[in-house]
Amino acid sequence: MAYGDTLAVVGLLLALCSTGVLAYANLSGASLPGCGGAAQGTSLAPAGWGGCAEAGASAWGQVSFGGFTLSTALVGLATYCGALVLMKLAGAGSRSTRWSMRVLLAMSIFFIAVAIKYQVWCPYCLAAHVGVLLAWIGTEIAASDEPAQNKAWLAAVATLALVVVTGGVIESSAARKRSESASAAAASVIMQKNRLSEPTADRLTAPVPTPVQAAVILPHASEPEVAARFTGRYQQGSKTPKVRIVVISDFQCADCQKLERELVQVAALPNVSLSMKHFPFCRDCNPNVPRTLHANACWAARAAEAGGIVAGESGFWLMHHWLFAKGGSFTEAELRSGVAEMGLPVDQFMAAFTGRESLDRVKADVAEAMSLGISRTPMVFVNGVECTGWESPGTVSRIVTAVLQATANTSWDQSWTDQPPRALEKYVSMWRSAPVQMNTQNVRRRGDGLAKIDLVGDYQESGTREMHAIIAEILAEGWSASFAFHHYPADPACNPSIPRKMNDRACELAKGVIAAGLIGGDAAYWKAHDQAIALGAMNPIPADIIRPLATAAQVDLGQIQDPLTTNGVNLRLSQCVASASTLSITELPTLFVNGRRVARWKGGVDSRELIRKVIIEACGNVKGIPSPAP
Repeated sequence: MAYGDTLAVVGLLLALCSTGVLAYANLSGASLPGCGGAAQGTSLAPAGWGGCAEAGASAWGQVSFGGFTLSTALVGLATYCGALVLMKLAGAGSRSTRWSMRVLLAMSIFFIAVAIKYQVWCPYCLAAHVGVLLAWIGTEIAASDEPAQNKAWLAAVATLALVVVTGGVIESSAARKRSESASAAAASVIMQKNRLSEPTADRLTAPVPTPVQAAVILPHASEPEVAARFTGRYQQGSKTPKVRIVVISDFQCADCQKLERELVQVAALPNVSLSMKHFPFCRDCNPNVPRTLHANACWAARAAEAGGIVAGESGFWLMHHWLFAKGGSFTEAELRSGVAEMGLPVDQFMAAFTGRESLDRVKADVAEAMSLGISRTPMVFVNGVECTGWESPGTVSRIVTAVLQATANTSWDQSWTDQPPRALEKYVSMWRSAPVQMNTQNVRRRGDGLAKIDLVGDYQESGTREMHAIIAEILAEGWSASFAFHHYPADPACNPSIPRKMNDRACELAKGVIAAGLIGGDAAYWKAHDQAIALGAMNPIPADIIRPLATAAQVDLGQIQDPLTTNGVNLRLSQCVASASTLSITELPTLFVNGRRVARWKGGVDSRELIRKVIIEACGNVKGIPSPAP
């Protein structure tokens, strides 16, 4: 096979494999290495890198036609399959193949431009685009004037159609099953809450607040104090609803726009109400997002609130629907024209739009969303229970229908029970339900106890040292726990899983600690570890860091630098890195307790309190002899 032909085939196979992995992830819901969520500590990738889920959930991550929605990954997979068939039948250098690859290259350039604009980088998508580039170069090298072959085209188109149809059916079936499972789970939780909240006589006769009374205190006979209802400022639908939907949204969010069409239909059902809160992915009003994804989202949220300020409930919903119809993007002239068409006073609206109150309302919603542990929009609640699986069409409708059927013979207002758990409890629950990933056996452990604490980190990372200090404080309280540190230096020189060098002495510090352990055992290892924590905080780090590590560990400096020791250290470090790499480490530090990942330890909660709660639960609330500080 000629060089050009080989390059073309290799390029297409790379694109096929990359999109195939993404299509599998979409189908199974599996997480992919290098595709972690939002970073909670120090990200191991450039801004936006690893956002596979974010890319897949965007407007460009799906293709819709004729009422069907397919993942872009599946369409790409089918396209590359067709292109490969065409290449094999018509030849890599044929005119038909070359023009096909030029079209695919143009599409790749377009998607790369989208990724640059939104700063969302999916490594598997990028690999597919690189594969297309290589295939295009190969076909141009192998250029010939062979005419297009009809059979080759027919075979390519047939292959594309077969993959799309087959994959689409499988994708739709899997998505529906996930949606039905999520719907059933959410409805079960909601109804369980109802059963635990059987009405008393005073609850039956309690006055029902109007939609504008968002903070009315409802009577509750068995509790001296009750919280305000969980709802938005304005409600659409029933005034005495059995099903209360609250959505935290962003007018420029593609998923929010998609869900809005379903919510409009659901809110029209009897005994259902809908209210909205704001979480714009724009740093102009929301400092909690790492970067601005939706440049006009803050102004859009303020426009909705301005409608409510000048015209109450009707003004809010008129502006709400107008904003979603515009995709959250508008000019001042378009806004003025739209306000006038709604019959609202333009000058009064513009004053409210740019005024302090509209901004304060949006910021209040943002703060509440953070307290609920928001990670993306939309965030959907039904009767105070957070509902997942809304990505699949009809999920919210199925939940609402199930709750309406179950409450058909009830008539009391239970809105006083609509209190979602705060972020702290949510994150503890996430840890509780997380799969066991970390193998807590056969590693050096400090102390002994029921809870196994495993920290994956780099001594030079401030987050690692912060987490280390928090764990030390908690263990000093005497909980039955042990601690292990897993070396994951942020330097590709000794950690090939790291895309770029972040710390210039990371490898050296890790190797020094491991060497001390090989020479002097556990006692020397942990003394060197403590010294490495202290050295990592220095700026600049001393030129000779092995000497203080040897001194602290009370081992001979010459032994640490012995070639035999060095060989053993390199082997141990590579084993440690390889083991951690299987856990899809995308940020430092990453914490595991009893093998389960503690997610979002910096997600708007008190980090120490979250980790403390997890450790106490992990050890069964048992105290013993205080464990040594890690």
